[in-house]
Amino acid sequence: MDAKEIITNFKLECFDRQLYLSLAKRERDEGLRAALTRIAEMEGGHVEVWRKLAEAKSVKLPSKPLGALDKARLRFYLLMRRLMGSKLFYRYLDYKETEDSEKYLKFAEAPDLPEELREDMRRLAVEEAVHERVFRTLELGYSAEFVYGISDGLVEVLAAVSGLSGAISSAQLVALGGLIIGVSGSLSMGIGAFLSTKVEEEGERSERKIVELEKRLDPKAVERRLEEFLRSIGLEGRVNPKSLVHVAENVLFKEEGTDAKKAALVTMASYFTGAVIPTLPFALGLSGLSGVLASYAVSLASVAIVGYFIGVISMANARRKSLQMTALALGAALATHLIGLLANALLGLKI
Repeated sequence: MDAKEIITNFKLECFDRQLYLSLAKRERDEGLRAALTRIAEMEGGHVEVWRKLAEAKSVKLPSKPLGALDKARLRFYLLMRRLMGSKLFYRYLDYKETEDSEKYLKFAEAPDLPEELREDMRRLAVEEAVHERVFRTLELGYSAEFVYGISDGLVEVLAAVSGLSGAISSAQLVALGGLIIGVSGSLSMGIGAFLSTKVEEEGERSERKIVELEKRLDPKAVERRLEEFLRSIGLEGRVNPKSLVHVAENVLFKEEGTDAKKAALVTMASYFTGAVIPTLPFALGLSGLSGVLASYAVSLASVAIVGYFIGVISMANARRKSLQMTALALGAALATHLIGLLANALLGLKI
């Protein structure tokens, strides 16, 4: 482990400590504010571990670890928190903490690490995993549906306007066609979300009634279901399932289902938001190759960002997911553009 790596990680931990302190000051939820304050204290302990390692390796640390760029990045994170909302933003931090935990496990096995600090590095890895679990307890709510909806609207309407631009030359007609497809798609997706949520609500309501009946007729069966549930969330042996039988329906199922109307509105709004992006260049009057290139540029940049956050939500490799979605969107757009060009050539369209 060289001096540059020690200084870099020292500065990163200083940044994380300041980030969590700043987030805690702005957090309204008391429980989350307390958790963020505790995480900031842990990050302060991490700073001290790197300070000890620097002393052991005779590495001089900066007296002011946070420079102008770090302060700008801190402001950017706080802006992200405001724009994204707490649930999606903290899922992003959850993803980041996973990477940090793996990093510290590797550091703990480094051959040149002083033995007296090896256990400290393992403790840091465990604490980063604790941070991760704190954030993972936050339900995403409608944030995930909003991100997925934008993705659907972006990819589908980009492919549609790409095909239309190959067949017709009028920028206004391409924009109009894209918006019509966006509106019809958002209505279709909204209806689908409403119906699927209703089915889910009815299914859960039926399951709750079955559990309530089982509690009276066969409490042992309910106890077994609770045992399986506790095993699935890693609490087997730590909580006695028998003590939960009287509230089994509330443990196994949400007390209140998802609001079907709200789910439909979120899906419609997110899909249409994504659908508007590829049509903007054509709506602004760009036609021909310039309109296509502008639409591709703004849409693919948006797909890359949305793809990254889909990776974060699913706890997959976010960069790989971003590249994968961008490549697929580009492939679909190019394919439909070729179909549009072919239709223009065969039908002799003069629009």
